[in-house]
Amino acid sequence: MARRTLTLFACALSVVACKGSEPAPAEAPDPRTADAAPAAPAEPPTPHPVADPGSQRALRTGERPATTLAPQPLTATRRHEASGHTWLSCPMPSGAESATATELQPVRIRLRGGAHGYAVRVPGPTPARDELVVRLVGAPPPGPIELLVERDPATRWGDPFAPWVLQRVDLSVPAGLPDDRALPAAFFRGLARDLGAWGTRPGSATPPFFAFASARAQRLAGDTSPDAAARPTRAPKTELAETMSLYTGLTSVAEALQTDRGLMTWGSGRTTTGPPVPLASIEGVPMAQHPWDAMLAATGKAPVIEPLASYIPQDVLYIHMGDLRTAVRLAADADDWLESLLQAVEARPATSHLVARYERELMLERTGLAETLGPLAAHGIALVLGDPFVREGTDLSLVIEVRKRSLLMTALATYEAQARVRDPALTETRWSAGEHPVRLVSSADGSVRQHRLELGDLLILSNSRAAIERFAAVADGRSPPLSASGDFRWMRAVYPYDPAAEDAFLFMGDAFVARAVSPRTKILQGRRMAAQADLLAVGFAQLLHGMLEGAPAPTAEALVASGLLDARELRHPDGAPIVLEPTRGARSERWGRADALTPLADLTLTEVSAEERDAYARFRDTYQQYWRGYIDPIAVRLRRSADGKRLSLDARMMPLVSGTEYDELVDKVGTTSFPPPARVGGVRWTLGIAADAPLRRELDGVGRSMKLGGLSWLGDTVMLGAASRSGLWDAALQLEPDRWPQLPAEPDAQDGDRRKREMEAIAHLPVYVGARIANPLGLAATLTALRTLAETTAPGLAVWGAADPYREVPIVTVSPGPGAGDPELRDVRLYYATVGDAFYATLDLGTLQTLIDETLDRPTAPDGDSAEAPRQADLRVGLSPDAPWLARTAALLVERELRRASWRAWRDIEVLAAGLGALPAEGEPRRQAALGFFGYEPVAGPGASFSVDAEGRLTHSLYGTEASPRFPALPVPGSPLARLADELDQASFGLAFEGEDESRGLRALVTWQRR
Repeated sequence: MARRTLTLFACALSVVACKGSEPAPAEAPDPRTADAAPAAPAEPPTPHPVADPGSQRALRTGERPATTLAPQPLTATRRHEASGHTWLSCPMPSGAESATATELQPVRIRLRGGAHGYAVRVPGPTPARDELVVRLVGAPPPGPIELLVERDPATRWGDPFAPWVLQRVDLSVPAGLPDDRALPAAFFRGLARDLGAWGTRPGSATPPFFAFASARAQRLAGDTSPDAAARPTRAPKTELAETMSLYTGLTSVAEALQTDRGLMTWGSGRTTTGPPVPLASIEGVPMAQHPWDAMLAATGKAPVIEPLASYIPQDVLYIHMGDLRTAVRLAADADDWLESLLQAVEARPATSHLVARYERELMLERTGLAETLGPLAAHGIALVLGDPFVREGTDLSLVIEVRKRSLLMTALATYEAQARVRDPALTETRWSAGEHPVRLVSSADGSVRQHRLELGDLLILSNSRAAIERFAAVADGRSPPLSASGDFRWMRAVYPYDPAAEDAFLFMGDAFVARAVSPRTKILQGRRMAAQADLLAVGFAQLLHGMLEGAPAPTAEALVASGLLDARELRHPDGAPIVLEPTRGARSERWGRADALTPLADLTLTEVSAEERDAYARFRDTYQQYWRGYIDPIAVRLRRSADGKRLSLDARMMPLVSGTEYDELVDKVGTTSFPPPARVGGVRWTLGIAADAPLRRELDGVGRSMKLGGLSWLGDTVMLGAASRSGLWDAALQLEPDRWPQLPAEPDAQDGDRRKREMEAIAHLPVYVGARIANPLGLAATLTALRTLAETTAPGLAVWGAADPYREVPIVTVSPGPGAGDPELRDVRLYYATVGDAFYATLDLGTLQTLIDETLDRPTAPDGDSAEAPRQADLRVGLSPDAPWLARTAALLVERELRRASWRAWRDIEVLAAGLGALPAEGEPRRQAALGFFGYEPVAGPGASFSVDAEGRLTHSLYGTEASPRFPALPVPGSPLARLADELDQASFGLAFEGEDESRGLRALVTWQRR
């Protein structure tokens, strides 16, 4: 991302430099007047801003209906009966033979009527001789069997949303058909191919269910190749996700924790060699310690620490908040914005319902009661996590500094009573952590497990016994508290505790990082992911049973008897049994469920295999290559305005990992910082460029090589942005029409005048480049030299002129000259101007006028907001209901990613419906089934839902069916994305680099302002 950003800036500056200049007068001119021709009139002209002309392009919306072929009667030619099933074969109907079985053009055959079965295509010597093989549960029904053949015409490089071809087939089954014992094997081979094709999209990995089911079908066909592992996968990040991670500092956090780097020990515990290796004998990642006391003394500041920190272990992720009401409101903000944004940014059409899961485990609810009683019942609260694996399952504790015990206990009793209504079988037990009594309320399946510990005025609720024991050790003095940790004390000197200055504070110290990358954590996490694969495999076999038999197996024994599951797969390699719940998937007393695995803190590990030891050694060596010095803390201060309209985040992450995009960015641009603008219209990237920055030297070298005298005029920042004008929308639709989710254009709209329309779109493209000016005379000299160079090397190619001044600012134009040749370029203009200490260039006059307004009326940042501190890089977005074009264009980008990713949710929901015999009702029934079988709930996307139509096809409320795709207007009214566009005023993401060499760190500065 940093490399792409730097390249954009360098190219933009070069384009600007090569476009415009004026002849040199006798002496060096003032750049404010050098390019103004004719001279400014005596009286300042009245500004006449160029109104936005409005969109000239419209998104093509509507439905692409499927192609329906005439019904066709077919007659079965062979038959076989065995184990309560009937197999029939017949030729493929005409119209479905144009795609071979090896292409990504699968054919789906649905049985209609009373019989349940499954049909697949079996390839013949040529596509014209392909066969259809039907597997029926029981004997064939009387009369013809009605089939619906659906062909997906999309090719690997073609249209992913082309309508399908549908054809009804009436299959007659005459008496006396020859018996063919090869039909079952042919059917399962065809099923394996179909499952692989239906579950795959170009450029993406096959989802776990389809990989598992395809391999299992191969085994049933007699293929002895090993089954595919039911491993959970994560989609690769989109460009938008990469950008957001970079500019919020999340990239730095991920680099420190390395949560995405497993040990590649999926066979752990399955195939091992040699004797077990004691865990204690494995060397962890060495962690150098800063001289914190000396560093703290050097700051001249005393740390200001909240009382709760004296009760917290040191090796945890710690989030402190002022009271319960603040926690409820911040969680509501996350519900309103974060989940929808994450789905859009990650293009992940699924949710793990993490907040709901942990609330259920702890028997807590974010209700009006919590918000009302929050300030009365508690002084402050802390959320404590033992490791970074929140999605898989971590030990999570809520620490409450009690103000009024009776109020707090009343609220907790209310929540427990509601939990007992949901699960009357909840049990209560007592145990002791040291000398401290602990109350445990839990469910048989582990979905509820609240450990309650009281330490004086402190109340601790946790889902982990091990976490409670660690809190007790701190209270008894057997473990040091977080408040005594040098890195925490130093960070609390940088961010002193002040309820008026922060609503939440997050801290992740080097002890937490050390624990996250320790041999115990990395090896246990590898084993836990292998255990999750075991659980998923049992659930996938159950879903495959439902697809083939019409209903899920009633018991695990029946599933084994069907041949879809081996009895040995009902135990983990360590011997822990796996329990199948027919409509909820698999669970394990030791490892948990696929969606909520047992926290690592509550698992035991004393010995590992030699393979695991060696895998960790490789990880440790690689990690040390990144972190060649100290590992410093990560801290985040969050502020929320009283009206909830402004959120600001100020975070420090240190040090930077060597060889990353942050490293590349700071090495290119240096460490010069700049104060950010308080507001922009549209989107703007700004980079600070130090006087000795390599990027400046490179650009200067280009200028000198062209005899332009270098870029001594360039100030400390360069900019690249886009105004929120209709030209942005038009350019997106015209320049790349095939990238967006819309109906295809008519054939006559693709011919000769396309280039003309493209040039028209470019002529109004509201993209601009800019820079701060350090030396006005140097800029004038460079512009003059550039124009002279252009007129000498390409005379007549361009014509320099002047537009009407705007707010007394001269505006220079560069237009195609008679030597340009291409008539399509006649409407393209370059406009540039010098405004105060800024230089801007753009293709759209209205955009330049907007920049002049912003520069002359430049507002200041809010007083006392540290999130608006100086930085070296800044990404800023400003939306306005009067200029909706940036939001609409962003909706195109997000909708494209969501729609591309929606096929995964589509397939998962189809599998769930087929595997359980019907699609579970929307809401809690569907959520619990999906979480149990997949580990997540597939979702239709923000503001959308799935249902099943009369033909049994899955229907998306916005996109229609796969057979007849629908393309809605964007953004969809009422969707979270539309609401975001309506409510967001300004958002900013800044990066600042602090320190030198091994101590160089990152500061991320984020603001989010609603209207």
